Amino acid sequence: MKKLILASTLLLTVFSAQAATKKGGVCWAGGGSDKFSCSCIDEQGLTIDQIYSKGFKVVAIHPDSTKASTKIYIEQQ
Repeated sequence: MKKLILASTLLLTVFSAQAATKKGGVCWAGGGSDKFSCSCIDEQGLTIDQIYSKGFKVVAIHPDSTKASTKIYIEQQ
């Protein structure tokens, strides 16, 4: 029983540490454009497909109709 508890605790610690090291950030596009600039990717003018091909996924979208801009929040897959 003690070995099971120890193994469970160890696995939870390892998986928690891996989840905490994920990289992410915010991307923005203005003027109705579908090209994004991202805080954690050193390229500009990226499409959603290009962001996914770099190993990130979109976790939230925040359109701002008053400024004709869109923010997306991304994290590593």
